Amino acid sequence: MLYKQDWEKARIRYEAFWEGSCIDRCAISVTASRSGKNLRTAKQADLVTKWTDTEYILESTEDYFKNTYFAAEALPSYYPFIGSGSIAAFMGSELNFKEDTVWFSEVIDNWDDYELRFDEDNKWWKKVQELTRIALEHGKDKYFVGITDFHGAGDNLLLMRGSQNLCMDFALYPQEIKKAIKYLTGVTSKCFDRLSNMILKQQDGTTAWMGIWGRGRHDVMQEDVGALISADMFKEFFHDELLTWVKSLDRPIFHIDGSDMLRHLELLLDIPGLNALQWVPGDGKPEAIGWIPMLKRIQEKGKSLFVYSSAKNVEGLLEELSPEGLFIHVYDSFEDEASADRFIGKVESWCCRRR
Repeated sequence: MLYKQDWEKARIRYEAFWEGSCIDRCAISVTASRSGKNLRTAKQADLVTKWTDTEYILESTEDYFKNTYFAAEALPSYYPFIGSGSIAAFMGSELNFKEDTVWFSEVIDNWDDYELRFDEDNKWWKKVQELTRIALEHGKDKYFVGITDFHGAGDNLLLMRGSQNLCMDFALYPQEIKKAIKYLTGVTSKCFDRLSNMILKQQDGTTAWMGIWGRGRHDVMQEDVGALISADMFKEFFHDELLTWVKSLDRPIFHIDGSDMLRHLELLLDIPGLNALQWVPGDGKPEAIGWIPMLKRIQEKGKSLFVYSSAKNVEGLLEELSPEGLFIHVYDSFEDEASADRFIGKVESWCCRRR
């Protein structure tokens, strides 16, 4: 692979991560600026072009890959992104593009006269397929192309209905919500099958927004709406959806977004076949080093664990956590290849000391 020439070595460590083990050290993602490279200034463009123009997007993406050193298990990976919760767009929500985010329009006014209907000719669904197809052609043997950011059925309902309305709906219209979750889970499954079939014809495995690789069918599962409801309600409405998704994937990982989601941790830990959990503390909260007891609980239950960390706290994490089934994404970017490689050497010694 052009932008990841040590991919075969990294692939072995990925397999170890998913299997809950490790090879001489934990899996770790580290990036650096390539020596002698200068990132080309992005062309001036309006917001719609930046978010939806295929040529502009892929050119900008490859500029980044050319100028980035992907060390250890870091991957050059692109995934078509039209906002967090693309199923809502496929179901009729209009998109309002901002510099660094996308807002979705609410389309469900009430449950009496709204019918969920997925249209194969929806412009955003067609756009995601186009982006995936052309990226696969453009990126062949150069970088990975991943699955778009689906999110769970509840998160898409949140976009389509609005958070305040949906929270009331859980109590006032439970049967309508359960029916909608089942329908949207089916739509997501259909869209995932279409995209993953395209990808797996060309690539060995799948990536998604998290930027990690999984053999076969891999995706990031998430229901951030769980932060707004009780543990009992989360189990009632989403347990079946989670079981359905786990059974359909070869390498599933669940994204736990913020401390309000921790009330659902035990349910997630008890789901058979759920390979791994990712922990994201949320804005203004301590990074992973501040959540050691909870992270140890995940490892004790035999789940692989993915966390983000600053470089300065990696040693502290490895003093407390097992390197077996551990993946650390270092969000600092190093100044050059040599400094990134020296850091990875330190990680190897810290892991040897822990084992």
